[in-house]
Amino acid sequence: MGYQSLQKRSFPVPQRRRNRGGMGRTCHEGSSSSEEERLRQKCKSAGPVPPGSLPQGSSSSEEERLRQQCSIAGPVPPGSSPQGSSSSEEERLRQKCSIAGPVPPGSSPQGSSSSEEERLHQKCSSAGPAPPGLLPQAAPSPQTTRLSSAYVERSAERLSQGVKRWEDGNFRFVRTLQTAHRNHGRVDVLYHSARGCEVASKRMPNRWIATNPSGFQAAHPTESEQPWFDLGVQQALRDMKFPYVCRLLGIFRDCKYTYVLTSLAKTGDLFTWSLEAPDPGHEREALMMPLAGQLCHAVSWLHELGIAHRDLSLENVLLTEHGTDRLPRIQVIDFGAATLARSCRSEVRGKPSYQAPEMHEELDYDPFLADAFSLGVALYCMAAQGYPWAATKVGSCQLFDYCRTWGVRMFLQQRTVGTVLGAPKVGEVLSPGFLVLLEALLQPGHRSRGFLTRGRRCIWGLPWLQVAIHGDAKAYCSL
Repeated sequence: MGYQSLQKRSFPVPQRRRNRGGMGRTCHEGSSSSEEERLRQKCKSAGPVPPGSLPQGSSSSEEERLRQQCSIAGPVPPGSSPQGSSSSEEERLRQKCSIAGPVPPGSSPQGSSSSEEERLHQKCSSAGPAPPGLLPQAAPSPQTTRLSSAYVERSAERLSQGVKRWEDGNFRFVRTLQTAHRNHGRVDVLYHSARGCEVASKRMPNRWIATNPSGFQAAHPTESEQPWFDLGVQQALRDMKFPYVCRLLGIFRDCKYTYVLTSLAKTGDLFTWSLEAPDPGHEREALMMPLAGQLCHAVSWLHELGIAHRDLSLENVLLTEHGTDRLPRIQVIDFGAATLARSCRSEVRGKPSYQAPEMHEELDYDPFLADAFSLGVALYCMAAQGYPWAATKVGSCQLFDYCRTWGVRMFLQQRTVGTVLGAPKVGEVLSPGFLVLLEALLQPGHRSRGFLTRGRRCIWGLPWLQVAIHGDAKAYCSL
């Protein structure tokens, strides 16, 4: 399965690769026709069992086996309980759950009362992302801290007014990390002699970025990539003590280029982590749990601030060491496609594998729910070391069309890990609790998709995510 990126990196790789630090990967501009054809051919050959050959539903013995596997039993996934299950059975399952999360929509028996369902939803609403250990303080209240477009614009304008003259004597070129095609430049590692450390530098032509935000808008009125908005959001997040963002060190300019300097993430990005981690299974899932908890917390916090990223991917999440214990801390980058709007239309953003399907429709879509879908794809990639599908536009990938037709649960049960003949199914190597989380986030229909902020479909009460933040990940994943 090919990876949709400018550098055409792919899962899995035959040998280990070294971590590469830097400002991060750039947005996807669209793969070439040959690359797209290769992906489609892989998609056709590596698809799950064709429709019609699958059972209509799991048997009762299979259901019992799954329940016994999960000692910290999460909510029964939608459709896994027989319609005739009794209320006592439902109560027994709830009592097994030590961290009682909400039952996902549609998973309760038809006979359950609305008051009971409402009680469970209230539990979910109150179970916000608690921040022990590595997690910073809980997300601020959106009523008092939601960012405004005017604040971001002022931040970007202040940055444009504070651009400094490039001094060759202060910086020494170390290496190039990657090209930045969408910004017509590249990302380098420089040694900053004044600071005595290496920094990341995104170099962009002056003719592209212009001298200020208004100049950029005048020169590129229809451009989807917004470099000054990206910088304004980063600065606003730093002002609000948001911990999951790189530190902006300054903007410099010479006669040809503008250089944006940020702190260097020496540990690399989540894509590199995915290549270096153990094979899919319990050990890999336990290692990814703390990172997944941070990523969910970061995206939830962004949403409470009113920011939808719209380009979440493994390449746009960097890892850096934190504190004396050198634990990894994630940093979200590339806010050039972000928005503060709560409704968008005809704005397709992000990489094809991560794009929420509603982006391709001629209707308004919720960018927060689009982020939730992209987050689900990122978590799947971290756990399975591969993409669930190549694209989400109707008719562009048989794998996603299968998921849309047969549902996320059946897709996860039949999707293989990699393309090797006889490879295990995703549902066999991942824990039941994690499959429940994926099922909530990867729903093709946005109305049934899990939500990252507090509400009826909030995912924070799900046991897997609670263990990722509070509990013993190794013990949980080995059950």
